[in-house]
Amino acid sequence: MNTPWATGTDVRRDVLAELEGILTVSTIMTSREDLETCRRDETAVEVMARNEAQYSFIPVVDGTGRFIGLYRAERWFGKEAPDSPVHDDFETLSEDHLIGADAGIIDFVTTADERQARLVVSNSEVAGLVTLSDLQRLPVRAAIFTQLTSLEIAMAQRIEAEWPDNPAEWLNLLSRPRRRDVMKKVNRAKRDDLFVSMIAFTRISDKATILREAKLVSGTGEQLELDFSEIVELRNAVAHANYYAETPEAARLTCRTIRTIRRIQRDLLQGSLGDRH
Repeated sequence: MNTPWATGTDVRRDVLAELEGILTVSTIMTSREDLETCRRDETAVEVMARNEAQYSFIPVVDGTGRFIGLYRAERWFGKEAPDSPVHDDFETLSEDHLIGADAGIIDFVTTADERQARLVVSNSEVAGLVTLSDLQRLPVRAAIFTQLTSLEIAMAQRIEAEWPDNPAEWLNLLSRPRRRDVMKKVNRAKRDDLFVSMIAFTRISDKATILREAKLVSGTGEQLELDFSEIVELRNAVAHANYYAETPEAARLTCRTIRTIRRIQRDLLQGSLGDRH
């Protein structure tokens, strides 16, 4: 089953894609006029003395105010900064430091643990700065929730495509308590004339169990169990304010989990069975 099985006209995914298009990096960046900057001829002591807001990264500008790089100020949090000039150890500007203002938030999140600060470019100039700490902003939470919802739709569609005529077959892959719970909700929905499909009454963890047990997504059983466990934890954290990024470590785990989500989703939407170990 190597050809795509999902239709390209699924309205639900189209709507989610439109929402992702609205949630751009420009909605979470610190605007250029609000940025703390430093000059290359200043010392680290001078820069940190006025960094009262504890910015982790400070743009470096030349004499005309043009951006020429980034200074990693977080190194001196909690310790004395050296009396050495900025020009000796700042990161000169490269493509790795740039991201478009119209880039999706999720595109930023997928690399934010590796590229923790990016200058945001609009037209031909720098419009602002976005950093790992910006994962705490509300639009990021909305973008992650959208990504999780999109994944769960793909999971449900993959399961329904595998068992189009007999959902009881995938139901048997769940534990007895989970089967009972699903059927209880299904029967109640049918009684109240609210039934749509059986898969709608499963949790994301149920769908993960089905996909893993049926080997409908690539990866080893142990790795998939860890992957889906982190995805479920992210979903729970997103449901409780910014717990998914309340610390730098949590933010980095979120970035890695988003990469996992996108990989699994691509696998599901392509209908690829991948490694069946």
